Amino acid sequence: MNTLTTFQSISLGILLLETVIGSLANGFMVIVNLMDLVAHGNLGSCDSILTCLGLSRFSFQWLVLLMFMLSYFFNNLANSENIIHGFQYTWLFFNNTSLWFATWLCTFYCVRIANVQSNIFVIFKSHFDRWVPGLLVATVVISVTCSAPFAFMDDGFFGNWTSWTSSNDSAPFLLASTSFYTWSILSLLGSTPPFLIFCIAACLVVDSLWKHTKRMKGHKRTGFREPSLKVHYGAVKTMGYFFLFYFFYILALNLSMSGAVKNTDFLDLICSMIIGAYPSIHSVVLILGNGKFRQISIRLLQKAKCYRLQNTLTEIVII
Repeated sequence: MNTLTTFQSISLGILLLETVIGSLANGFMVIVNLMDLVAHGNLGSCDSILTCLGLSRFSFQWLVLLMFMLSYFFNNLANSENIIHGFQYTWLFFNNTSLWFATWLCTFYCVRIANVQSNIFVIFKSHFDRWVPGLLVATVVISVTCSAPFAFMDDGFFGNWTSWTSSNDSAPFLLASTSFYTWSILSLLGSTPPFLIFCIAACLVVDSLWKHTKRMKGHKRTGFREPSLKVHYGAVKTMGYFFLFYFFYILALNLSMSGAVKNTDFLDLICSMIIGAYPSIHSVVLILGNGKFRQISIRLLQKAKCYRLQNTLTEIVII
């Protein structure tokens, strides 16, 4: 068992904070949607995607935290061949599912907002709700397939856990490939396809907003606060945040896992923090931007304040 340095303690503290925030946000989305499922017997397309996204992110973040704890405190257990292969596969599986579910969420926004005069898009838009269950199942199948090669990689492909954590200034543990070329090929199967689909969907939404704005200006209505533009403008802001979170996560993930940065580099610490922050911060943004989640969270906060106020008044009466 290792003793954490100040640098490592700060890293662990940040990772714990990210995990707690992500667990609360993603757990909140999942619980609310499951309660709706029990009450109404079904979920809409958006809620189904958000439920799967919340579950995958919740599992992913706790797995990252567990990997960190094992790599620093239980080196012998962490360097077991079965443990390494299990983490390689499970970590990448939840990463791939999270990326695909986030992509389908972006696609949902696209088919609801974008107006593209294309036969393919019209067909996809009209059948998207019926295709959502199949897309979610396909996501799991694709993630299993793309993650499978890592379960059979040699132990040397992701380096040695003990050698990384023996340094006093080592950054938080993440799987890092010892072969940039091999990881680049496997990354094309895992993270690149959902990212490309996401970019296409986001561009369609922005293009639709631009065209709609030009039409509104033609009718002498130029403000973004016009009722007919609020939905489009809000969606573009959501897409903007969505794209930035997604882009920096993909960049940090590939930099770290390709072995392009060393575990003792400050850049690797930044990559580790981005990888841990994306599933939590973006889920918080989703809650704030979703009317149902926002209203429920406000009601919960109001009840919490009333409960504390009641306890305070009770204590005052007793005194």
